[in-house]
Amino acid sequence: MKKFFLVTSHLPEDKLVEHSYEPVDNANLVYGNVHFPIVPLINAHVKNGDAIKVVTVTYDTPNCHRNLKLLESEISQVCAENNATYELESIEVPFDDSIKAILNVYQQLITRVEDGDDLYADITYGSKPMPIVLTMALQYAYRIKENVSIECVIYGQISHHKETQDAKIYDVTALVQLDEIVNLMAEGRVADPATVINLLLGD
Repeated sequence: MKKFFLVTSHLPEDKLVEHSYEPVDNANLVYGNVHFPIVPLINAHVKNGDAIKVVTVTYDTPNCHRNLKLLESEISQVCAENNATYELESIEVPFDDSIKAILNVYQQLITRVEDGDDLYADITYGSKPMPIVLTMALQYAYRIKENVSIECVIYGQISHHKETQDAKIYDVTALVQLDEIVNLMAEGRVADPATVINLLLGD
């Protein structure tokens, strides 16, 4: 099953505004105005007749509860446009970045992955540890489960240095793949891993 993971934005209503994200390194991510970069990601990968699942981590705050409703409305729209159905599951957690709380999020995320899943993630929103937790959960699934693939990981960036607040959406899947390559080289005790990495990066 295609599963999409993200963190519900905790921005206040006046800060969570619509943007038309300009894709970087992945032209398939072109889409119209949205509040959540996960929507262009879904649009790029959902096909006619697909049934997908979206799993979002939602802090127990008024902003997040309001934004969760907006998130579902945009997911509903993009799935309708692609003749797809969806299930949205919200993992409710306290606004707490203690190690115990973060590990609880990790444990809950990995239970949402099953053999054969195709995984996608948006690491735009959430506290600073959340992109790490989402990435760790993807890597766990890839290494432990059967026939699981990490298809695409994206990040939405808003430039606040310009009046127009330019918005870009980056495909950062290669970073996750690079980490897996490093892990494999460590397990295989590759003699000169830096040279291998430089070759992969084209240096």
